[in-house]
Amino acid sequence: MIRINDNTIIIDNTIATLEDKRDLQIAFIRLMNEGYDEIRIDMMRTSHLPSELIGFLLDKKREMLKNGMIMKIIAINETLRKLFDNIEISKFLNL
Repeated sequence: MIRINDNTIIIDNTIATLEDKRDLQIAFIRLMNEGYDEIRIDMMRTSHLPSELIGFLLDKKREMLKNGMIMKIIAINETLRKLFDNIEISKFLNL
């Protein structure tokens, strides 16, 4: 389940799915259309992301940087943090 609170997108389930990826895409579009130039991601409750969702986050981060916008992960589950460290994307995501 994806929720939005101001400019924060919350991935609100333990195991994210491809449906969550679709909902995350919709959430990004909504916030960008509302004029937010910083979008924050809260993944504190999530311990598993499908690789497609990880790829989406990386692509979105690149796209936003290119357009002078910010994507910031403000909370992350320790399991995901270790995964991001192991696949060496933590630095790119500013964790």
